[in-house]
Amino acid sequence: MSGAPTWVADPITFACTDDRLRSSDRLVLMVLTGFANDDGCCWPSIETLAGLTGHKRDTVIQAVRRLESAGRITVKRQLNKPNVYRLAPHPETLPYSSGSSSPPFGPQDSPDGLGHAEGRIPRLNRGRRIRRRGDDHGSAR
Repeated sequence: MSGAPTWVADPITFACTDDRLRSSDRLVLMVLTGFANDDGCCWPSIETLAGLTGHKRDTVIQAVRRLESAGRITVKRQLNKPNVYRLAPHPETLPYSSGSSSPPFGPQDSPDGLGHAEGRIPRLNRGRRIRRRGDDHGSAR
């Protein structure tokens, strides 16, 4: 392995080998791995996660809460901005002692302050547009 984080090198193992998680939790975690950068940070909306998993918004919110409780992700909640998620290494895949934790949130998580990494297109969203609530395709701008 080239030293890449587990969620990059082997996202299936990263998301699917934790017996504490429900199938909906695993699916949400798998989708988050598709958006995560090498630091494990990503910021898809709940609507995006719901659209990609095929689950209802409430199911995704519950899955995010369970993933957070299980220590698989941390969530930085922001007013009028997307949540920023940081994937936490699975305990069995940690390359360092179990006493270490993932790095804190910082400016590198969202270079423009809005949750958009400059020049980054999430792996699961390349080449297609995801409709967001409030999109009106017929209105002139």
